[in-house]
Amino acid sequence: MVEYRVLTQEEWDGIPPLASKKPDAFAHILGDLERGHIVEVAYTDDKDRRSKRVSIARRASSHGFKVEARVTEHSIAFRRADAPASQAGKPRTRRRKASE
Repeated sequence: MVEYRVLTQEEWDGIPPLASKKPDAFAHILGDLERGHIVEVAYTDDKDRRSKRVSIARRASSHGFKVEARVTEHSIAFRRADAPASQAGKPRTRRRKASE
């Protein structure tokens, strides 16, 4: 069971509001990619490389385009792909039970 209590309006007013969101660190990169520029992003290790590659690809997809990536020893380069990003994924299929 969840524990809770009812607050008064004064208690509510005494609680500071949530901090505003930080600006997106990738916004400038996506802007340049949308304009057709090729960008290069440095990375420190394999985990950082994958994180940046996936982050930029997902953000680009949400902006309506795909990106191509090429990796060097210390950086990853991105450019806007010619194919538009599809908003609809594959339709999900129901799993069949073992008894069927």
